[in-house]
Amino acid sequence: MKLLLEQWRSYLIEGKENHWNSFPPPENIQKVIDSNVESVTCAYGVLACQSMSLEWANIFRDAGIDVELHGGTYREEGHSWLVLDSYHLFDPTAAQFEDFPNIDSEEYVTHDIEDID
Repeated sequence: MKLLLEQWRSYLIEGKENHWNSFPPPENIQKVIDSNVESVTCAYGVLACQSMSLEWANIFRDAGIDVELHGGTYREEGHSWLVLDSYHLFDPTAAQFEDFPNIDSEEYVTHDIEDID
């Protein structure tokens, strides 16, 4: 278990400063991330998480991956993120939080879900 946790943290730190996803991501999701991470512009400001999530949602959808946009809170702060294929959490602005990359998925509380079709 300790080795898995160390691998997970290593994965999050290595070149992943602006997004987080559940470890390990499936190969098809990882390919989409790797192919597009350089082309997605980092948004800043109050609604950055929503605009970045929408930008990534379109990329994943175009790649044939089921995407849900979640609105809610992370550690009681208003936030938006994605859930891919009904399971994999993908947060393109996770680096804004003090505990990044040691994000706790239990701290994500969904209030609203929108399917991206």
